[in-house]
Amino acid sequence: MRVSHLLDAGYRVFRDAVRVFRRTPVSTAVLVLTLAFGIGSNVGMFSLINALLLESLPVKDPQDLYFVGLRGGAEPGTSSHRLFQRLQARSPLIEIGAFQGREFRVTIDGRVEFVAGSMRLGISFNSSALTP
Repeated sequence: MRVSHLLDAGYRVFRDAVRVFRRTPVSTAVLVLTLAFGIGSNVGMFSLINALLLESLPVKDPQDLYFVGLRGGAEPGTSSHRLFQRLQARSPLIEIGAFQGREFRVTIDGRVEFVAGSMRLGISFNSSALTP
């Protein structure tokens, strides 16, 4: 089969599909919206998974990062400020940072809203690829 026959057959199929879509505009709208939502949700999920799991952190050597936490604390992985200070004092060559996830109260246009965030301590811009 020649390429010109394939192109001609493809054109005929496309023309017939457009005719059917013109006859049933509601079905066409539902089809297009379903495809748009499906593609949009897939892009959104991939972006989220890519940001959380696949991309490395913006630091010099992400493979050298460690998470230190105490066992038996109020929450798994918690540690104290005193432990943070001791580690920072004993390891002058290593950059040490701490963070605490919490909820902040923010007033926007006179309304109080709660926003998730984190407080950071001792994290410098030298250890990351970010610049102030």
